[in-house]
Amino acid sequence: MSIKTILLEDMKIYTDFDFAEFPDPAIVDKDIKLEYIKALINLSQEDKKSVYPYVLFNVGAIVFIFGNMLSSLVALAFVWRLLTILGILLLALSSIYFFWYWRKIHKCHINLVSCIPGLNIVKAKDLWTNLWMENKTLFKAGLVLMILGIILSSIMFDTLI
Repeated sequence: MSIKTILLEDMKIYTDFDFAEFPDPAIVDKDIKLEYIKALINLSQEDKKSVYPYVLFNVGAIVFIFGNMLSSLVALAFVWRLLTILGILLLALSSIYFFWYWRKIHKCHINLVSCIPGLNIVKAKDLWTNLWMENKTLFKAGLVLMILGIILSSIMFDTLI
């Protein structure tokens, strides 16, 4: 049973995005509470899996540029070299932001697991909804920095051709 298929007594479907009419925890069956918390834990695991490739991509791009193109980087004019190095720094900063966001998801995941013994669905809901609301700037900044870093780092390839 997933979070999208949990049906309550009044036959409304509750999703991970619609908490406006969250039910009274006292009327929700214990099995449904447990399944709900498990579904949020699974969502957090999937979120961690989806953010991790961004970190790997940024680090891989930096390693590729330094490992394979270092001699070409030295041969560039000062302005192009400076822009390429700025792109590499933006990729590194993006990687840090994505890793920071990944850590926030991991912390939320651990806190969601702590909701299981008491079947505290209200706390679980709050943890999950607050994760994005409080940390979306980390993810968005990571994306913007990654795109800028790729553009600036690709200048080196354009000048070499």
